[in-house]
Amino acid sequence: MRKRPQPAVPAGVFGTVESVKEVTTPGDSSGVGAGGGGIAGAVLGNQFGHGTGRSVMTVLGAAGGGACRQEIEGT
Repeated sequence: MRKRPQPAVPAGVFGTVESVKEVTTPGDSSGVGAGGGGIAGAVLGNQFGHGTGRSVMTVLGAAGGGACRQEIEGT
Protein backbone atom coordinates (compact mmCIF):
# COMPACT_ATOMS: atom_id res chain seq x y z
CA MET A 1 0.00 0.00 0.00
CA ARG A 2 1.35 3.47 -0.95
CA LYS A 3 1.76 6.14 1.69
CA ARG A 4 0.18 9.52 0.92
CA PRO A 5 2.54 12.52 1.15
CA GLN A 6 1.93 14.76 4.14
CA PRO A 7 0.73 18.30 3.40
CA ALA A 8 3.03 21.22 4.30
CA VAL A 9 0.42 22.55 6.74
CA PRO A 10 -1.64 20.13 8.78
CA ALA A 11 -5.32 20.02 7.83
CA GLY A 12 -7.46 22.37 9.85
CA VAL A 13 -4.69 24.92 10.54
CA PHE A 14 -5.55 28.30 9.08
CA GLY A 15 -4.35 31.86 9.51
CA THR A 16 -5.42 35.33 8.55
CA VAL A 17 -3.24 38.05 7.05
CA GLU A 18 -4.11 41.16 9.02
CA SER A 19 -1.83 43.66 7.29
CA VAL A 20 0.92 44.06 4.75
CA LYS A 21 3.49 46.82 5.08
CA GLU A 22 6.10 47.78 2.49
CA VAL A 23 9.49 48.42 4.04
CA THR A 24 12.37 50.17 2.32
CA THR A 25 15.85 50.28 3.71
CA PRO A 26 18.39 52.92 2.78
CA GLY A 27 21.25 51.66 0.64
CA ASP A 28 24.83 52.38 1.59
CA SER A 29 26.43 53.57 -1.60
CA SER A 30 30.18 53.66 -1.94
CA GLY A 31 30.35 54.93 -5.51
CA VAL A 32 32.16 51.76 -6.55
CA GLY A 33 29.07 50.57 -8.40
CA ALA A 34 28.87 53.77 -10.44
CA GLY A 35 32.55 53.47 -11.37
CA GLY A 36 32.12 49.84 -12.36
CA GLY A 37 29.00 50.67 -14.34
CA GLY A 38 30.87 53.46 -16.11
CA ILE A 39 33.71 51.16 -17.08
CA ALA A 40 31.32 48.48 -18.30
CA GLY A 41 29.37 51.09 -20.28
CA ALA A 42 32.57 52.45 -21.85
CA VAL A 43 33.69 48.98 -22.90
CA LEU A 44 30.28 48.26 -24.41
CA GLY A 45 30.07 51.67 -26.10
CA ASN A 46 33.52 51.19 -27.60
CA GLN A 47 32.16 48.26 -29.62
CA PHE A 48 30.06 50.59 -31.80
CA GLY A 49 30.99 53.16 -34.43
CA HIS A 50 34.29 54.08 -36.09
CA GLY A 51 36.71 56.98 -35.54
CA THR A 52 35.06 59.91 -33.79
CA GLY A 53 31.77 58.01 -33.57
CA ARG A 54 33.45 55.29 -31.55
CA SER A 55 34.85 57.89 -29.13
CA VAL A 56 31.42 59.45 -28.73
CA MET A 57 29.82 56.06 -28.09
CA THR A 58 32.51 55.24 -25.51
CA VAL A 59 31.81 58.45 -23.60
CA LEU A 60 28.03 57.98 -23.83
CA GLY A 61 28.37 54.37 -22.69
CA ALA A 62 30.48 55.40 -19.71
CA ALA A 63 28.00 58.11 -18.68
CA GLY A 64 25.00 55.85 -19.18
CA GLY A 65 26.56 52.90 -17.36
CA GLY A 66 27.59 55.04 -14.40
CA ALA A 67 24.15 56.65 -14.17
CA CYS A 68 22.33 53.32 -14.41
CA ARG A 69 24.49 51.66 -11.78
CA GLN A 70 24.12 54.64 -9.45
CA GLU A 71 20.33 54.41 -9.82
CA ILE A 72 20.42 50.68 -9.08
CA GLU A 73 22.39 51.35 -5.88
CA GLY A 74 19.60 53.69 -4.89
CA THR A 75 21.42 56.91 -4.10
